[in-house]
Amino acid sequence: TDESVDKDIIETIIQAGCWAPNHKRTEPWQFTVFTGEGRKKLDDAMIAGAARANENLSEEELSQKLSKLEGKSFRAPVVIMVWAAVGRSENSPPAWEDYAAVSACLQNMSLASYSMGMASIWRSGALVEFPEVQALCTTSSDKFMADKGDRIMGFFYLGYPDETAKTPKRETPIFTNKLKWIED
Repeated sequence: TDESVDKDIIETIIQAGCWAPNHKRTEPWQFTVFTGEGRKKLDDAMIAGAARANENLSEEELSQKLSKLEGKSFRAPVVIMVWAAVGRSENSPPAWEDYAAVSACLQNMSLASYSMGMASIWRSGALVEFPEVQALCTTSSDKFMADKGDRIMGFFYLGYPDETAKTPKRETPIFTNKLKWIED
């Protein structure tokens, strides 16, 4: 739904994310939270990035592509851009470990959201590669450095569930064909 979410709830969910395991305790996660009209800045950056990335398209094709992005940031009352700030110390693990830690952070956020009766979804895609979007990744302690390996790991859409909406069906995962036992 479009119901606004209290800042305390958002911060509780982010704090849950920060309990994710991370090698050498690098805590590589960084967050940029968009609410209210602040989501328009994210929308504008997505559209500007897509326009630049697709400048070879005809005007009509580009217009169609950009129209699909309009309002994307308004699909939920809160959008949390979660990014990995990697290699910040001389003792840092390989970047892939920091990316994995931020993925675990996002999973924790998803579980915390669900436990609080919230609805959430983790989205990504080509938009994370746009410099216009990456420029929004700045916190009080860090700024995005693509040349150092920083990466937007996704957009975490958060809100209250629409109880009238049909829940998407997901088949029970079958793990047995992805498993091998090695025993005595």
